[in-house]
Amino acid sequence: MYEARSSRLVTTAIVIAAAFGSSTACVTVDGVVVREKKWESHEAKVRALAVYRLECEPQDIETTLVEATAHSPTKISVEGCDQQRTYARSLRAGYTWQPERP
Repeated sequence: MYEARSSRLVTTAIVIAAAFGSSTACVTVDGVVVREKKWESHEAKVRALAVYRLECEPQDIETTLVEATAHSPTKISVEGCDQQRTYARSLRAGYTWQPERP
């Protein structure tokens, strides 16, 4: 009986994982594994901040994923117009992206 219950739990876990698998696809960005949709969303937010703060055109901005926690970006470096900044997601600021202090 224990083996049958255990087998059903494993089967249920596999079915649940398969059902959510398509929405949690991971990619490797700059050697760091992250969820694809999270990377796209966070990279766009940081890029928009950099365009404003560095006074640079979007096509002149290059981003580099520096760090992730639980497959979600937490630190992104930005270069453009002869400037460089690193942005970190801040828990204290409601998980918004904040420039790191040098």
